[in-house]
Amino acid sequence: MNERNRLSILIIDDEPGLRQGLKKVLKVNNYIAFEASNSKEAKNIINKNSVDLVLLDMKLGNESGLPLLDEIKRNEPLLQVVIITGFGTINNAVVCLKAGAIERKLGRFELVGNGTIFLDEIGDMSLRMQSKLLRVLQEKTFERVGGVKSINTNCRVIAATNKDITLQIKQGKFREDLYYRLSLIIIKLPSLKERKKDIKSLIEQFINDANNEYGRNVSKVDPELFKKLENYDWPGNIRQLKNIITNGVILSENNMIKNIEVFNNQNIINEDKILYKSEEGLKTASSRLIEQIEKKIISEVLAANSYNFAKASRELKITRKTLYEKVKKYSISEKVVI
Repeated sequence: MNERNRLSILIIDDEPGLRQGLKKVLKVNNYIAFEASNSKEAKNIINKNSVDLVLLDMKLGNESGLPLLDEIKRNEPLLQVVIITGFGTINNAVVCLKAGAIERKLGRFELVGNGTIFLDEIGDMSLRMQSKLLRVLQEKTFERVGGVKSINTNCRVIAATNKDITLQIKQGKFREDLYYRLSLIIIKLPSLKERKKDIKSLIEQFINDANNEYGRNVSKVDPELFKKLENYDWPGNIRQLKNIITNGVILSENNMIKNIEVFNNQNIINEDKILYKSEEGLKTASSRLIEQIEKKIISEVLAANSYNFAKASRELKITRKTLYEKVKKYSISEKVVI
């Protein structure tokens, strides 16, 4: 589907895990998804992008989402806003309706029904949200926003995290009782470093995905480069591998990945072997390494955004002019879409 014809949805929620989960679901269903954690970020996105629908949490950390709802409807009266929140009261529901929010407000558990709900990055969930989730899991009931009637739920819950939850429990960042509720069956996925035999099949899959997404026809990886990819330790796991292969597909020539600039940049910095030249001094050496890291980050973000400077500059939170200057400074390949 042409991107111009796809609906764009802005998710405004202070919970990173919930934002990312909703964003993944929307993208799978071919929507354009934006995310914001507070009112300032949300207004900035609305001002710079065409947004068709807003999913707004009534409580954004220490601030209420109601003033933002009021401002959105005042400045963009045709923009639809759906309130999704765990803080439902009759008064709040009435206020939201008067401000122009869509009447039906569904929470995540009501949306999923008796199916399966996937909670990504559960380790990033605040203690406040953890206690609410625990109540739903224990009692298998919840209340709709603005309602007083309990709704039963019998959904399956799958949670994922890259955090050490046992350490977070010791640090008081994760509820132990919630951990035991969620950990009925634990599946530990080994890091890519521990299962290098999977690298070949993953590379083939990511090449196929990138070919379909970017209209390329890459069929193989240069043998010497493939050896480097197999021997690399992949601190960023599968996401890092996918990012690098995507970069390679975009920049490929003659239907073969021969060189991956992002991958080469990532080999510059090694925690055990930071190359220090005695004649440089600490200040010069530090500046050099910082520039190498900056070049690596910019290269990755540009590749991930199909070399669209507007999107990349927004993600990097720098101006487009600054991004152009840094691309020129670091001689980054300029296969760009303005």
